[in-house]
Amino acid sequence: LQERVQDVRYFIIDEKSIVGRRMLRFIDMRLREAFSENKNKPFGRRSVILFGGFCQLAPVLNVPMHFPLSLSVTNARSSSNVIAVYRQFKEVYKLDIIQWQSENDQQGFRDILLRLQDGKSMLNDWNILISRFKKNLNRAEHDRFQDAVFIHTTWAKVYKVNIKMLRRL
Repeated sequence: LQERVQDVRYFIIDEKSIVGRRMLRFIDMRLREAFSENKNKPFGRRSVILFGGFCQLAPVLNVPMHFPLSLSVTNARSSSNVIAVYRQFKEVYKLDIIQWQSENDQQGFRDILLRLQDGKSMLNDWNILISRFKKNLNRAEHDRFQDAVFIHTTWAKVYKVNIKMLRRL
C-alpha cells in the first residue's frame, strides 16, 4: 500500500453522507499507516476531500460523522478521536447544480428530495414515494430490477439473494 500511494497527496471521497464515524476512523488509521512518517497527524498529513451532501443516504449501521458526540453509539474515546479528525475539514464549497437528476422528467423527484431535506414534505410526496415500494410496482417495473445490485445489512440476506440469483442462471 505504501508504495502505491507514496506520491498521492489528495484523497477524494464521494458520497460523504454514507461515511460514518467508524469508516472515517478506518480511513484515518489506514492513511496514518500508509504514511507512517506522519502517523501522529490526522490522515497521515494527507488532504482528504469530501464530496456530496449530508442530506442523502446515511451510513449503514453507524453514526454519521457530523452528529454530536452525545448521539454516538460507539465507545466515547474512539468517537471523540473521530470527531477531532472530522474537525480537520475546514473548508466547504457548495455546488448548486444537481447533476444526477438534471433531466426535466426528474423535476418532481428533485422537489420531493428538497422538501424532505428541509423538513417540509407533504402527504402527496409520501404517496409518490410509496408508489415506488417493491410491493406496489407492476410486473414490468419489477422486472427492470432483476439484475440490480442489492445491498443488505446481514450476511444471511446476502447469501439468500446470491442463492436465488444463482438458481436463475
